[in-house]
Amino acid sequence: MIYKIKSNSENYLNNIKNDTSLSQHIKKGIIKDFSLNKPVNFILYIDKNESIYKAEIDTQTRLKLGDNAMNVTSIMAGDSYVYYTNLLTGQLLFQSSYFPDLLINSDTINWEFTGEVKKIGKYMCHEAIAYSVSDQFSGLKVIRPVVAWYAPDIPLKFGIGGFSGLSGLIIEMLVHYETGTLSYSAIDIAIKSNDEIVIEKPTGKKMFTQQEYINYVKKIRGSH
Repeated sequence: MIYKIKSNSENYLNNIKNDTSLSQHIKKGIIKDFSLNKPVNFILYIDKNESIYKAEIDTQTRLKLGDNAMNVTSIMAGDSYVYYTNLLTGQLLFQSSYFPDLLINSDTINWEFTGEVKKIGKYMCHEAIAYSVSDQFSGLKVIRPVVAWYAPDIPLKFGIGGFSGLSGLIIEMLVHYETGTLSYSAIDIAIKSNDEIVIEKPTGKKMFTQQEYINYVKKIRGSH
């Protein structure tokens, strides 16, 4: 499954422009960084009861290829993270390429169902929202409910990153961060034979809860 992710940071940049506490130099730097934004693809690999969700081109690979240009969309979407789900064991884990020794138990998403339906492509999709979501990607704060549209006709409980557990595959999703809104769209829903996909569960020397991981990252950032 391939998801295309786009970002809209118009409101955030307007706030930056009107922020009198920031110098013009800093404002220009932020606006320049966001002007380089472009859509990115993430891939959801599924094999029976396991899945891996990650960027089509992760941060480390992009840098090795010599692409040093910042893409805030990719960063906001969590291009340094790999998510692993096992429906049989109930495991929902993620790992950052910046901290490969750490394995984090992702928080369970509590979905609420609105009863709204709409057709996306050939699928009739149902709306679900999540109100209580902690910092998910790169320490970014979610400021509004997450909105997901899922297709019961594709009965896969896997999802986008840590957003999973619905009774159908998520076809579209909106996540509102302080720095902008990410919109996710499934652009390729391909069911392949199991022998084409190998799911490698991430490993780490230390296990953290999601909140422990967030506190750990904040502590490291504060020490620099």
